[in-house]
Amino acid sequence: MTAKEKLRKVADYKGVTPRNLSIQLGASDSYLRTNGAIYSDMIPVVRKVLPFLNMDWFLYDEGDMIKKESLEVMEEEQEPYLRTEKVKKEEDLKTLQILVETQKQNLIDKEKLIAVYEKMLGITDNEESSKAS
Repeated sequence: MTAKEKLRKVADYKGVTPRNLSIQLGASDSYLRTNGAIYSDMIPVVRKVLPFLNMDWFLYDEGDMIKKESLEVMEEEQEPYLRTEKVKKEEDLKTLQILVETQKQNLIDKEKLIAVYEKMLGITDNEESSKAS
């Protein structure tokens, strides 16, 4: 894999377009459209712009693309977000449970109301079955 192919892979990992990453690196917006090597003066720029990038992977195909310590930092940064999402989902679940219980009670109340109306109208189960025959 060429250096530019690796940079396109990094762009995908970051969720940005190769064009966007090219610009972040201070290169032309079409820099990563071509394959091939990069000039040596781009290496310090890559290191600065992509501090999470494992330079051993980038330069020598050794190790993982992302530094292990960077993954740990990213996980720590995501932890509050994930906790917040969990709390939000728990709150949503409680709201839905309350809504279901409310609807159950509404159904019971309506069934009682129907029974009262049937009684007022003198409709019973026996009368309905005899009318059907």
